[in-house]
Amino acid sequence: MLLTFPLMAAIQEISARVGRVTGHGIAGNVADIIRCGLLNVVVALLFIANTIISRLDLGAMAEPPSSCRGTACFMSLRSA
Repeated sequence: MLLTFPLMAAIQEISARVGRVTGHGIAGNVADIIRCGLLNVVVALLFIANTIISRLDLGAMAEPPSSCRGTACFMSLRSA
């Protein structure tokens, strides 16, 4: 959190400045530079990658660690 928040704030600031100067959002500016077919491929690949990562994260959260056995582990997982 200590490192990610300043990075997120910086990206929001850069996006806002680009939008204010050009009058378009990030997608509109990228569409002006990159051909439409290539942009569609990139967006589809990002969608697939995000879907896979989300499924992997959910699977990792659902599976308990292999080192956990017994009531003590259950109580420590509940308090976390």
